[in-house]
Amino acid sequence: MTVRARPELGDRSQVASGRFVRLDDGMETGVRAVDVRVAGGLHALVLVDRGLDIGPAWVGGFPVAWQSPTGMVHPAYFRDEVWLRSFHGGLVFTAGLQNVGNPSEDGGERHGLHGRISNLPAHDVRVDVEDDGGELAVVVRGAVRETSVYGVDLVLHRSMRFPVGRAVVEIRDEVENLGFDPAPVFILYHVNLGFPVVAETSRLVAPEAMVVGWDDASRSAEPEHDVFVPPSPGFPVQVFEHRLPASGSDRILAGVINEAHEASGGIGVVVEFDRRELPRLWQWRMLAEGRYLTGIEPANCGLLGRNDELVHGSPTVLAPGERRSYGITIRAATGPAAAALAGAVTYPEEQ
Repeated sequence: MTVRARPELGDRSQVASGRFVRLDDGMETGVRAVDVRVAGGLHALVLVDRGLDIGPAWVGGFPVAWQSPTGMVHPAYFRDEVWLRSFHGGLVFTAGLQNVGNPSEDGGERHGLHGRISNLPAHDVRVDVEDDGGELAVVVRGAVRETSVYGVDLVLHRSMRFPVGRAVVEIRDEVENLGFDPAPVFILYHVNLGFPVVAETSRLVAPEAMVVGWDDASRSAEPEHDVFVPPSPGFPVQVFEHRLPASGSDRILAGVINEAHEASGGIGVVVEFDRRELPRLWQWRMLAEGRYLTGIEPANCGLLGRNDELVHGSPTVLAPGERRSYGITIRAATGPAAAALAGAVTYPEEQ
């Protein structure tokens, strides 16, 4: 798409740009990325060599994503059995496509925690500045292929749109089965929110749902799943499922808002998704020192791993040549607009 020149600008990169960069220090050395900057919107680092996920991100100059101490590790260092040594956090970290949750072994093949897709490099990546009805946006597109000689052949086709003037990223994915056998597909979007979005003055935004902890520590904390405290030594890992009611809208909104953050005048992030694509909503609550975050995690599956899901779940199985669509929209804001995020979900019938 050709974008017309604007008389106010020497170059449109003044307001919308996506530049290819390469990281060059420590375990991050060699990682390709796209530095996305849009006026009045999100500034984000799209990690080409890490599943085309999003690492650090900022709104109004304030960070919104939690970053782990591992850094954005180059995929050459990835090992299935030590996934946590490569888990950089980031605004979006995709889990899947052959496993989500607990490690599993199926048909003699081992599948580590949360699978491999987030540690695979993307290919055919392109960056465009597009003008859609007068709204400029940076659009990043690419594909991530997960395959082996005797295994599946799955491709994640991803498109991310960062509009000018709105702190939003719209992520649309299509998973395609290029193989000749049916293949189950598991996908979960880790949206990792950190300080100052997460703080003792924050509140959780989530739909009315039954909240169920997935282990003993989490079950005992169910009444406090939406409570935030200062960074606390020894705070345990807690994971909750928000079991959505059968009735109600298919558009779901969940996130964290901190209206009391003084420097920004209020800051928040919410995730919007369609539960016909992603029927499960998980929350990761970790309020320890250095591990201070809340994860909002829409998914199409549970967290007990591939084997459990194949036996006890309702796995999505793609026939050869079949495609299935998934996606999320992330909205951020500072100032008075942060509080308004709680009602930011838009329904097609209301437009």
